[in-house]
Amino acid sequence: MEKLIGRRAPALVVGAAVVLALAGAAGPCTVKNGDHPLVRAYLSAEPVTPVWNPDISPPEPMWIQKVELPGGFVTVSARCCVGQGFVARFSDESSPRTMFTPGDYVYPSELRVALRERVVYGRASGLAGGITKVTRVFAYDLDRRRLVETVEVDPGLLPPVREPASPRPSR
Repeated sequence: MEKLIGRRAPALVVGAAVVLALAGAAGPCTVKNGDHPLVRAYLSAEPVTPVWNPDISPPEPMWIQKVELPGGFVTVSARCCVGQGFVARFSDESSPRTMFTPGDYVYPSELRVALRERVVYGRASGLAGGITKVTRVFAYDLDRRRLVETVEVDPGLLPPVREPASPRPSR
């Protein structure tokens, strides 16, 4: 009996490890507290007014904002469409940088900028992996040129997504 248990125990341990790994793979805990520092900073940043992206049909929102930096500028942008994330194009670099890629089936839904702090905040929402509804918020430091933080957020903590001011163009 001891040999039988000895043989099965590793399988049980491996099985438990797989279950724990899969549970962790579901993603980080969702922030449900409006006092979370990233949520507060995101909400205090200035929203970038969206416009309709004329390059896709049907048109979807996109955001573009130029930010002055010491010795240059950066143009930050996001487009609500497949394969798109949040991008920064620095005036002293030849290629754009990806600030944040929200994931499969999760699309940019808002871009905000804290001009004084030179930090970009973004929100993306959708069906992660085509299965689970998620909303992600991130912060990107333009001076250090790096992603600072990203969290999943309860969408009830955030205001409604702003639509472009003009009516959606028909194609």
